[in-house]
Amino acid sequence: MDCAVVRDGLLAGSLEQSPELEAHLSTCRGCALLVAGGAELGRALAGAAAAAGTPMAAEGARPESLAELERRAVCAIRAERGPLAWLRSRPTPLRITLAVALAAGLVGACALFAGREDLGRLDALELGVVLGGAGVTLVAASLRLLRPLHAPPAAGWTGAALCAMGLAVPTVLALITSRAGAPEDGQPVAAMLGAASPCLALGLLGAAPLLALTVALRRTRADGGTVAALGGVAAGLTGYLCLHVHCGATDRAHLLLGHVAVVALAMGLGLLPDAVTRRRARG
Repeated sequence: MDCAVVRDGLLAGSLEQSPELEAHLSTCRGCALLVAGGAELGRALAGAAAAAGTPMAAEGARPESLAELERRAVCAIRAERGPLAWLRSRPTPLRITLAVALAAGLVGACALFAGREDLGRLDALELGVVLGGAGVTLVAASLRLLRPLHAPPAAGWTGAALCAMGLAVPTVLALITSRAGAPEDGQPVAAMLGAASPCLALGLLGAAPLLALTVALRRTRADGGTVAALGGVAAGLTGYLCLHVHCGATDRAHLLLGHVAVVALAMGLGLLPDAVTRRRARG
């Protein structure tokens, strides 16, 4: 077995474990990297080939060679120009710092220019729990979304776990900070949605800049839709924090429908760029 067999097998999705494969991997660092961690890197290459319209073995054609795939990737990189190319070429720590700094700046600007009247009287522990819980989740989502391509493959479940965490954290925080017997509790659903809609719109407005930035900073779309949604998680949590420092509502329905829903909607918006890319590739 040689490198061409291993890499063509990865591209075709038909590589099987065998003594010959193990023997080759023990002496070939490049192939071992492609197969490591459940062959995540190999699957990412295959996904990139499929997104580019590469003929695969399942369609009765020989898979594109790794050399040809590399040539196409290099051409695509060289063809990328302008602000997007500049942003994506920045070192990973700088890209993550830009995302986190923008999130902090948006929340800070909202607190400074549109802060709620009782912002200075909020319980320090409660405010710290909200900012800390949502902030840590936001940073974790940004780290996973913008991780360097050369890094060892991350476990496949991390993206889904962070998406779930992105919804669970603000939901739990909303339940903790809500007050029983608030005026809007028990109202018809339509009335509750109407009361929550201004905050929902404001939260999405606060999330939009970070969502656009994460789309611009992300270097690949071959790591799946779950990871793509993490841009929405980070942006949605930014919108959620903006609402927390702006809106003093305490009823549970308002917090869930007007604040937490921002994260869910932003996650859906985060999936759109990948969906558009796949549709264009198929077209």
